[in-house]
Amino acid sequence: MPASRRLSPPAISGSLAALGLFLLGPDLAVPAAQAQFFWNAPAPSVRSRVNVTRARVPRRDAENLTRRGKPAEDPAAKVTTTGGPLMAVISLSSQRLTIYDSSGPILRSPISSGQSGHRTPTGVFSIIQKNRHHVSNIYSGAPMPFMQRITWSGIAMHAGNLPGYPASHGCIRLPFPVASKLFGMTKMGMRVVIGSHEPSATAFTHTALPEPLMVAATAADGQRADADAAAPVRVATVEGSDKSDVATRFLNPMQNAVLERTRSRTRLTEAIKANKDLLDASLRMSAEANAAAGALRVVQATAEALRMRLAGVTGEARQPLEAQLADAEKAIAPAIALDAEKNRAAYAAAKASREAEEAQAAAEEAIKVADRGVEPIAVFISRREGKVFVRQGMVPLFDAPVTFREPNRPLGTHVYQAMSADGATGRIGWMAVTAPESIGFASESLENRGPVRRGERSVGSVGAPSDARGALDRVEMAPEIKRRISERLWINGSVVISDHGISNETGKGTDFVVLTQ
Repeated sequence: MPASRRLSPPAISGSLAALGLFLLGPDLAVPAAQAQFFWNAPAPSVRSRVNVTRARVPRRDAENLTRRGKPAEDPAAKVTTTGGPLMAVISLSSQRLTIYDSSGPILRSPISSGQSGHRTPTGVFSIIQKNRHHVSNIYSGAPMPFMQRITWSGIAMHAGNLPGYPASHGCIRLPFPVASKLFGMTKMGMRVVIGSHEPSATAFTHTALPEPLMVAATAADGQRADADAAAPVRVATVEGSDKSDVATRFLNPMQNAVLERTRSRTRLTEAIKANKDLLDASLRMSAEANAAAGALRVVQATAEALRMRLAGVTGEARQPLEAQLADAEKAIAPAIALDAEKNRAAYAAAKASREAEEAQAAAEEAIKVADRGVEPIAVFISRREGKVFVRQGMVPLFDAPVTFREPNRPLGTHVYQAMSADGATGRIGWMAVTAPESIGFASESLENRGPVRRGERSVGSVGAPSDARGALDRVEMAPEIKRRISERLWINGSVVISDHGISNETGKGTDFVVLTQ
């Protein structure tokens, strides 16, 4: 190409934008900085009119372009994870999603959040449903590919059109390649923190955070836990013990939960067998009791018939009838005794069968509890409620009262996520995120923030909220409650501290949802 006709970098960018117009159509044109995310994506089936001249790309998304203005590689293409815990952090002001694992940020992507009148809620959420081919039941069957729901009221992350500014009806739209990649990476319950501006996630340690309770186990239990759980069993040598002795073995809460689940399944198998055996025995004993009762009725009927015949017989004809009656009356007593014995046995067998049936039902319920035991624990400490709430497997476990130092000072909203664990010591590697509040606390009390949500109490607020470390310092909790939490804490567990109460978005099939707007 002649030098006079070579295209400058701006001209190249313009050509890319023009190519985007040609490929997607004038109604679906996107800025060059985001054209990369649609390059291999199918065109959305529902068109939305976009004024390209006013589309604006957040400045931070310039990291997705090379210095020459050429589209960079797909940000999802280089993402590699070890399958460990993830956390999503979303900034509405910069229109950006960041995914963290235990090592730090692993994926950044532009988003399009809710437009004016349909603003995306801010706060702490988690993934509660996934559907690769979801369609909206609110907006006329609009497609929502790679949908990951975070509220039952209709907020989700999914693939969609990104015009460069908030344009959805409250959902978090993602580029198609990113939505597809993220869908395969995430698991149910992954925490999603949404803030008006970008919350920062950092590695965090604090002595007030719970530590897993390691449980001593036999060698057989330790081997079973080794086989069933990913993390190794810690072995502690007992000082002064003979080398031939079996060292004390400690199971972390996950290994202990896996072991308890295995035991529960064994107990259920045994309960099912016992129930069947005792039911068979009950049916057999009931049949024997019925037979004994029938035999008694026959003997009694025979004797009664002989008495009636004797009443009408005189002379020598009575003698044989009297002998038969004597024999029949003699058989009545043993028949009565046998009937009573078989009835007692049948009653005992029926009672044992009923108890076995109840034991099987209890074992089946214990299986459900044991299955939840291997799910992450979620702890929510609410200043408004004055309580700590604990869920596991998205099912409530218990709640208890807590107190706070400086009770009238706001805590802020902080998420502490267990991202990793040391198999030898059980020590947790935490990540902390402070969710930005939508209002200031210094001059406004919680009582003036509008209607109180279900189950919330009004608490006045004075002063600036605490940071993530200071909030933990102010929580006072009974040792027994700490122990119950430590018994269940392992990787993917979370602690949320907030001034807010339980949101009305928290319910069946959710972890704790905290709304900060």
